[in-house]
Amino acid sequence: MPSEPVVNELRFAVAAGRYADVEKLLDRYKLEVEAAWQGASPEERQTLAVEVMKLLRWAQRTMLASRSHAQLRRADASRRMAYTSSADKRSTVSIDG
Repeated sequence: MPSEPVVNELRFAVAAGRYADVEKLLDRYKLEVEAAWQGASPEERQTLAVEVMKLLRWAQRTMLASRSHAQLRRADASRRMAYTSSADKRSTVSIDG
């Protein structure tokens, strides 16, 4: 089985949105999975495959959710900027009296 530290580092990097680190960690994870696969029994390979797929599905869902949230924040900021810029263009008149 892949080492727990690599799995934890990978999860943390995905959750933090550090995608360059994710790519490097996936390379390390792949090497560990391949090494574990070589010496594994058929039952252990089945367990390993299930664990790998669970981790990869979680990572994919997490990254897609993060991207979706970022896209919504950008759209909201653009909407706010549209109203802010038009409000700045209005002029006011002060009447002293």
